[in-house]
Amino acid sequence: MRKNTTHRLLAAGLLAFTSALPLNIAMAQDEAPQTEEAPAIEWSGRINFGGFLTDGNTNKKAVSLDGRTEARTEKNRYRAGAEMNYAKDEGEETENEYLIYGEYDHFINDKLYAGTRVSYRSDDIADLDRRIKVGPYVGYQFYESDPLNLSTRVGLDYINEEFANGESEDSAALSWGVDYDQKFIEDTIQIFYKHDLSVPTDEVDGFLYDGETGVRFPIAKVLVGSAQIDFDWDNAPEAGVKEEDVKYSLKLGYEF
Repeated sequence: MRKNTTHRLLAAGLLAFTSALPLNIAMAQDEAPQTEEAPAIEWSGRINFGGFLTDGNTNKKAVSLDGRTEARTEKNRYRAGAEMNYAKDEGEETENEYLIYGEYDHFINDKLYAGTRVSYRSDDIADLDRRIKVGPYVGYQFYESDPLNLSTRVGLDYINEEFANGESEDSAALSWGVDYDQKFIEDTIQIFYKHDLSVPTDEVDGFLYDGETGVRFPIAKVLVGSAQIDFDWDNAPEAGVKEEDVKYSLKLGYEF
Protein backbone atom coordinates (compact mmCIF):
# COMPACT_ATOMS: atom_id res chain seq x y z
CA MET A 1 0.00 0.00 0.00
CA ARG A 2 2.81 2.34 0.93
CA LYS A 3 4.55 1.49 -2.38
CA ASN A 4 1.42 2.33 -4.41
CA THR A 5 1.07 5.63 -2.57
CA THR A 6 4.68 6.51 -3.40
CA HIS A 7 4.10 5.71 -7.09
CA ARG A 8 1.02 7.88 -7.16
CA LEU A 9 2.93 10.80 -5.61
CA LEU A 10 5.77 10.44 -8.13
CA ALA A 11 3.30 10.23 -11.03
CA ALA A 12 1.46 13.32 -9.80
CA GLY A 13 4.74 15.25 -9.43
CA LEU A 14 5.91 14.23 -12.90
CA LEU A 15 2.57 15.27 -14.41
CA ALA A 16 2.71 18.64 -12.68
CA PHE A 17 6.31 19.19 -13.88
CA THR A 18 5.57 18.29 -17.51
CA SER A 19 2.43 20.45 -17.50
CA ALA A 20 4.41 23.46 -16.28
CA LEU A 21 7.38 22.85 -18.63
CA PRO A 22 6.11 24.97 -21.58
CA LEU A 23 5.35 27.84 -19.20
CA ASN A 24 8.81 27.59 -17.63
CA ILE A 25 10.48 27.61 -21.06
CA ALA A 26 8.43 30.64 -22.15
CA MET A 27 9.33 32.51 -18.95
CA ALA A 28 13.03 31.65 -19.38
CA GLN A 29 12.97 32.97 -22.95
CA ASP A 30 11.40 36.22 -21.77
CA GLU A 31 14.01 36.61 -19.03
CA ALA A 32 16.98 35.70 -21.26
CA PRO A 33 19.04 38.68 -22.47
CA GLN A 34 18.00 39.78 -25.97
CA THR A 35 20.67 40.06 -28.65
CA GLU A 36 20.93 43.68 -29.73
CA GLU A 37 20.09 44.11 -33.38
CA ALA A 38 22.42 46.05 -35.63
CA PRO A 39 21.23 49.66 -36.05
CA ALA A 40 19.18 50.29 -39.19
CA ILE A 41 20.84 52.24 -41.96
CA GLU A 42 18.86 54.96 -43.73
CA TRP A 43 20.07 55.77 -47.24
CA SER A 44 19.35 58.94 -49.20
CA GLY A 45 20.87 60.81 -52.10
CA ARG A 46 20.46 62.58 -55.40
CA ILE A 47 22.03 62.80 -58.85
CA ASN A 48 21.76 66.01 -60.92
CA PHE A 49 22.52 66.64 -64.57
CA GLY A 50 22.60 69.84 -66.61
CA GLY A 51 23.99 70.92 -69.95
CA PHE A 52 23.43 72.48 -73.35
CA LEU A 53 24.78 72.33 -76.90
CA THR A 54 24.58 74.95 -79.66
CA ASP A 55 25.88 74.54 -83.19
CA GLY A 56 25.53 77.10 -86.00
CA ASN A 57 26.29 80.78 -85.67
CA THR A 58 27.72 79.93 -82.27
CA ASN A 59 29.40 76.74 -81.16
CA LYS A 60 29.02 76.18 -77.44
CA LYS A 61 28.60 73.17 -75.21
CA ALA A 62 28.50 72.58 -71.50
CA VAL A 63 27.81 69.71 -69.17
CA SER A 64 27.38 69.64 -65.40
CA LEU A 65 27.01 66.55 -63.23
CA ASP A 66 26.89 66.11 -59.48
CA GLY A 67 25.81 63.45 -57.02
CA ARG A 68 25.65 62.94 -53.29
CA THR A 69 24.72 60.02 -51.05
CA GLU A 70 24.27 59.70 -47.30
CA ALA A 71 24.04 56.71 -44.96
CA ARG A 72 22.67 57.41 -41.46
CA THR A 73 22.52 55.24 -38.35
CA GLU A 74 21.60 56.26 -34.82
CA LYS A 75 25.14 57.42 -33.99
CA ASN A 76 26.96 57.68 -37.32
CA ARG A 77 26.58 59.52 -40.61
CA TYR A 78 28.54 58.89 -43.81
CA ARG A 79 28.49 61.24 -46.80
CA ALA A 80 30.18 61.04 -50.18
CA GLY A 81 29.80 63.05 -53.36
CA ALA A 82 31.30 64.30 -56.58
CA GLU A 83 30.88 67.25 -58.97
CA MET A 84 32.03 67.79 -62.54
CA ASN A 85 31.70 70.84 -64.80
CA TYR A 86 32.96 71.14 -68.38
CA ALA A 87 32.33 73.81 -71.03
CA LYS A 88 33.65 74.97 -74.40
CA ASP A 89 32.97 78.23 -76.24
CA GLU A 90 33.91 78.38 -79.93
CA GLY A 91 36.33 75.52 -79.42
CA GLU A 92 38.05 77.12 -76.42
CA GLU A 93 37.80 75.41 -73.05
CA THR A 94 36.14 77.76 -70.56
CA GLU A 95 35.47 75.31 -67.73
CA ASN A 96 37.06 72.04 -66.69
CA GLU A 97 36.85 71.15 -63.02
CA TYR A 98 35.85 68.32 -60.71
CA LEU A 99 35.52 67.67 -57.00
CA ILE A 100 35.36 64.42 -54.99
CA TYR A 101 34.69 64.43 -51.24
CA GLY A 102 33.79 62.26 -48.26
CA GLU A 103 32.72 62.96 -44.66
CA TYR A 104 32.19 60.90 -41.52
CA ASP A 105 30.28 62.15 -38.45
CA HIS A 106 29.87 60.45 -35.07
CA PHE A 107 27.07 61.84 -32.89
CA ILE A 108 28.07 62.30 -29.26
CA ASN A 109 24.45 63.09 -28.42
CA ASP A 110 21.35 64.06 -30.40
CA LYS A 111 22.87 67.35 -31.58
CA LEU A 112 26.64 67.41 -31.05
CA TYR A 113 28.92 65.44 -33.38
CA ALA A 114 32.59 65.07 -34.23
CA GLY A 115 33.86 64.12 -37.65
CA THR A 116 36.52 64.18 -40.30
CA ARG A 117 36.50 64.94 -44.03
CA VAL A 118 38.64 64.71 -47.13
CA SER A 119 38.24 66.32 -50.55
CA TYR A 120 40.10 66.44 -53.86
CA ARG A 121 39.58 69.28 -56.37
CA SER A 122 41.07 70.02 -59.79
CA ASP A 123 40.42 73.13 -61.94
CA ASP A 124 42.28 73.54 -65.23
CA ILE A 125 41.01 77.07 -65.88
CA ALA A 126 42.31 78.22 -62.48
CA ASP A 127 45.65 76.45 -63.17
CA LEU A 128 44.98 74.21 -60.17
CA ASP A 129 46.23 70.68 -60.76
CA ARG A 130 44.96 69.53 -57.39
CA ARG A 131 43.82 70.76 -53.99
CA ILE A 132 43.55 68.21 -51.20
CA LYS A 133 41.79 69.10 -47.96
CA VAL A 134 41.67 66.77 -44.97
CA GLY A 135 40.92 67.42 -41.33
CA PRO A 136 38.78 66.94 -38.21
CA TYR A 137 35.90 69.08 -36.98
CA VAL A 138 33.11 69.34 -34.43
CA GLY A 139 29.58 70.24 -35.42
CA TYR A 140 26.10 70.92 -34.13
CA GLN A 141 22.93 69.61 -35.77
CA PHE A 142 20.21 72.15 -34.98
CA TYR A 143 17.57 70.37 -37.08
CA GLU A 144 17.54 67.06 -38.96
CA SER A 145 14.35 66.06 -40.78
CA ASP A 146 12.87 65.91 -44.26
CA PRO A 147 11.28 69.40 -44.03
CA LEU A 148 14.23 71.15 -42.35
CA ASN A 149 17.96 70.55 -41.94
CA LEU A 150 20.48 72.93 -40.41
CA SER A 151 23.99 72.18 -39.17
CA THR A 152 27.23 74.05 -38.58
CA ARG A 153 30.77 72.88 -38.00
CA VAL A 154 34.21 74.27 -37.11
CA GLY A 155 37.53 72.49 -37.45
CA LEU A 156 41.05 72.32 -38.81
CA ASP A 157 42.21 71.56 -42.35
CA TYR A 158 45.47 70.44 -43.86
CA ILE A 159 45.58 71.82 -47.42
CA ASN A 160 47.96 70.68 -50.14
CA GLU A 161 47.89 72.48 -53.51
CA GLU A 162 49.78 71.87 -56.74
CA PHE A 163 49.59 74.28 -59.65
CA ALA A 164 50.09 74.06 -63.40
CA ASN A 165 53.37 76.04 -63.19
CA GLY A 166 54.90 73.33 -60.97
CA GLU A 167 54.62 75.22 -57.69
CA SER A 168 53.05 73.66 -54.61
CA GLU A 169 51.85 74.88 -51.23
CA ASP A 170 51.05 73.24 -47.89
CA SER A 171 49.15 74.99 -45.13
CA ALA A 172 47.07 74.51 -42.02
CA ALA A 173 43.72 76.29 -41.92
CA LEU A 174 40.74 76.96 -39.71
CA SER A 175 37.48 75.81 -41.31
CA TRP A 176 33.86 76.84 -40.89
CA GLY A 177 30.82 75.40 -42.64
CA VAL A 178 27.04 75.69 -42.81
CA ASP A 179 24.56 73.26 -44.43
CA TYR A 180 20.89 74.30 -44.64
CA ASP A 181 17.78 73.26 -46.56
CA GLN A 182 14.08 73.76 -45.92
CA LYS A 183 10.82 72.90 -47.69
CA PHE A 184 7.92 75.29 -48.22
CA ILE A 185 4.47 75.31 -49.86
CA GLU A 186 3.31 71.92 -48.61
CA ASP A 187 6.82 70.48 -48.84
CA THR A 188 7.04 70.99 -52.61
CA ILE A 189 9.61 73.79 -52.94
CA GLN A 190 12.98 73.41 -51.22
CA ILE A 191 15.55 76.16 -50.77
CA PHE A 192 19.13 75.29 -49.88
CA TYR A 193 22.33 77.04 -48.89
CA LYS A 194 25.75 75.61 -48.17
CA HIS A 195 29.19 77.12 -47.68
CA ASP A 196 32.68 76.05 -46.73
CA LEU A 197 35.33 78.55 -45.59
CA SER A 198 39.01 77.73 -44.98
CA VAL A 199 41.35 80.39 -43.58
CA PRO A 200 45.09 79.51 -43.58
CA THR A 201 46.68 80.16 -40.20
CA ASP A 202 49.84 81.59 -41.79
CA GLU A 203 48.02 83.82 -44.29
CA VAL A 204 44.57 84.79 -43.07
CA ASP A 205 43.91 87.00 -46.13
CA GLY A 206 44.41 83.99 -48.44
CA PHE A 207 41.10 82.32 -47.61
CA LEU A 208 39.09 79.86 -49.71
CA TYR A 209 35.29 80.12 -49.88
CA ASP A 210 32.94 77.71 -51.67
CA GLY A 211 29.21 78.41 -51.56
CA GLU A 212 26.05 77.25 -53.26
CA THR A 213 22.52 78.64 -53.07
CA GLY A 214 19.44 77.48 -54.90
CA VAL A 215 15.94 76.09 -55.07
CA ARG A 216 14.59 72.62 -55.93
CA PHE A 217 11.12 71.87 -57.27
CA PRO A 218 9.33 68.62 -58.19
CA ILE A 219 8.88 67.58 -61.82
CA ALA A 220 7.70 63.99 -61.41
CA LYS A 221 7.51 61.42 -58.62
CA VAL A 222 11.28 61.02 -58.19
CA LEU A 223 12.52 63.75 -60.56
CA VAL A 224 13.37 67.25 -59.37
CA GLY A 225 14.56 70.37 -61.08
CA SER A 226 16.95 72.85 -59.51
CA ALA A 227 18.17 76.37 -60.14
CA GLN A 228 21.50 77.04 -58.47
CA ILE A 229 24.17 79.70 -58.04
CA ASP A 230 27.71 78.62 -57.11
CA PHE A 231 30.05 81.29 -55.78
CA ASP A 232 33.72 80.36 -55.22
CA TRP A 233 36.32 82.80 -53.96
CA ASP A 234 40.06 82.15 -53.78
CA ASN A 235 41.55 85.28 -52.23
CA ALA A 236 45.12 84.35 -53.23
CA PRO A 237 44.92 82.77 -56.72
CA GLU A 238 47.71 82.17 -59.19
CA ALA A 239 48.79 85.12 -61.34
CA GLY A 240 46.31 85.82 -64.12
CA VAL A 241 43.46 83.94 -62.41
CA LYS A 242 40.40 85.82 -61.11
CA GLU A 243 39.59 85.62 -57.41
CA GLU A 244 35.82 85.11 -57.86
CA ASP A 245 34.08 82.43 -59.89
CA VAL A 246 30.28 82.59 -60.26
CA LYS A 247 28.28 79.87 -61.98
CA TYR A 248 24.53 79.75 -62.75
CA SER A 249 22.94 76.40 -63.58
CA LEU A 250 19.64 74.64 -64.22
CA LYS A 251 19.64 70.89 -63.54
CA LEU A 252 17.41 67.86 -63.67
CA GLY A 253 17.83 65.42 -60.79
CA TYR A 254 16.81 62.04 -59.43
CA GLU A 255 16.29 61.57 -55.68
CA PHE A 256 16.24 58.40 -53.62
